[in-house]
Amino acid sequence: MLEHLYLHPAVSVSSVKDLLGITYPAASNLVKKFVELGILREITGHRRNRLFRYEPYIRLFNEA
Repeated sequence: MLEHLYLHPAVSVSSVKDLLGITYPAASNLVKKFVELGILREITGHRRNRLFRYEPYIRLFNEA
């Protein structure tokens, strides 16, 4: 999934599910773990249809 984030730094749980061919709960748990580790950050502020951004990667461009 990390390699995918370099090409598409914003993902949803559904896109992770489709990308990895796993169940929605498994994708949700993976995204949650990435959020806990500071790799992804939720950017929509919604409870449903949330988008997550690959924060460390995006930060590289903001610092330049």
